[in-house]
Amino acid sequence: MKDIRYATRSLIKHPTYALVAVVTIALGIGSVTAIYSVVDAVLLQDLPYEAPEELVRIVVHEHGAWSRERIYVPAGYRGHRSA
Repeated sequence: MKDIRYATRSLIKHPTYALVAVVTIALGIGSVTAIYSVVDAVLLQDLPYEAPEELVRIVVHEHGAWSRERIYVPAGYRGHRSA
């Protein structure tokens, strides 16, 4: 109990130190919460599709003077499907 009284008296004597400590802790908690929210939404949640394990991305690399990568959309991939 003496420790709590001593800490309270010290913080009252030095309000700037107390304010900096409280703001630092608040910023730390806020940044961790924000980062976790992004990680949860991007990495941990399932995709909003009926069968996400069946999603594919078909990419064709064209090499030449101007190398480029072409991504097919569902209407264009049917010609490249294996029988």
